[in-house]
Amino acid sequence: MKFDLKTWTLIIYLSFAFDSLLKLNMGVQLHIGICAILLTNVVFLLTSPNKTIAPLKRDYSFSILIVYCFLNGIYFSQPGFLSILTYLIIATNVMIYCANTFRFLDGKVLHYFQVIMIITGIGQYLSFKLFGIQLSFINAEHYEKGSSVSYRLRGFFIEPNWFAISFAFNTLLLIKTNIIAFIKENKVLFLATVLTIILNGSLTTIAILVVIYTLPLMKKSPAKGALVSVLMISVLAGVFSFRGAINQKDDNDSILNQASRWIPITRVIDFYAEKNYENLLIGHGLGSWGTVAVKNRLSVLVYDIDDDARDGSETPVILFELGLIGLIIIIWDSLRLFLKCPRSEFHIRGGIILFIACLAFYPTLKFWMYMPYYFYMRRIAYEPKPLSSSQARPRTNPLPNSWKNQTSQY
Repeated sequence: MKFDLKTWTLIIYLSFAFDSLLKLNMGVQLHIGICAILLTNVVFLLTSPNKTIAPLKRDYSFSILIVYCFLNGIYFSQPGFLSILTYLIIATNVMIYCANTFRFLDGKVLHYFQVIMIITGIGQYLSFKLFGIQLSFINAEHYEKGSSVSYRLRGFFIEPNWFAISFAFNTLLLIKTNIIAFIKENKVLFLATVLTIILNGSLTTIAILVVIYTLPLMKKSPAKGALVSVLMISVLAGVFSFRGAINQKDDNDSILNQASRWIPITRVIDFYAEKNYENLLIGHGLGSWGTVAVKNRLSVLVYDIDDDARDGSETPVILFELGLIGLIIIIWDSLRLFLKCPRSEFHIRGGIILFIACLAFYPTLKFWMYMPYYFYMRRIAYEPKPLSSSQARPRTNPLPNSWKNQTSQY
């Protein structure tokens, strides 16, 4: 029986644009796309075990990180260990799946993903602004607290920041390295993308996109670089203005939400200064933030014991749970991937920088399993040609002819 793996891959990728709409609540929330990925990996394992082993070997720095998290968690056996480990195991499955299906990801599906995100995002935003209706498929009371989360564009995502992360990564894959060509060929889509970014109001993601696309262009063509720089900085200014307009406080600190990100890490450093070197090196165990850290008042967001709680930023949590060794492994993994990727593929390198920035500004570890676009970038970094194109043509298939319309038999 023939199975069209390419079509299956594209459907799964698009499913992540709908986020909470496709999450099933079965005691734990399971996204249909993740369920499909796990099922696909079972088929890979039964029909060709090497498809499971090869990605783990190729991306060995990520594998080392997961093994370290497992051993660290076993050693400390914190209450939240198994819960957080489950997220990492699923993320590893997403990595394996993306390594085996990246050749099927083309510009057309990236285009569709972008359009879906824009339509659902603007639709959700207008629903709230015009009719006062907050679209919510999970945790409706989350939007009753009146913070900026309630007023920002988020599509079908629970959080505007999660929407921003997905949108930014897909934008990098869609535009690739030639933003000027993309703008010329996709004027309406580009304008809609800019509008969505502004109404979403995520400063971190747009700031990274500005850096990714202005610096290389400035080096290559100062005139074009200056033009794109003005355009991108204008978008950033628009985002900052929007966040200021919906902010309920008057100071910039509240707009940037610095306290929830920087205070915990200073508290962790102060806490370590009073402890032994063993904890500084290997932390307090995977899943310990919601118990040990919260008991010691290191968080500014979480005050009640919650076994698998994270915080406003992943950085202090990683440092506390995994110690300096864990933090060094994550930095080494990203640096190795960055250097492995050819300089010409600066959008992929930019995606790696964006991933690190997200660790610094958002609690993303639980979100890794919802990031196939990032794991596709990891795979592209090792073998960029199948997805590389000097021109951004989202409606064309950049794959070699030998890979087009390919199907797999199971």
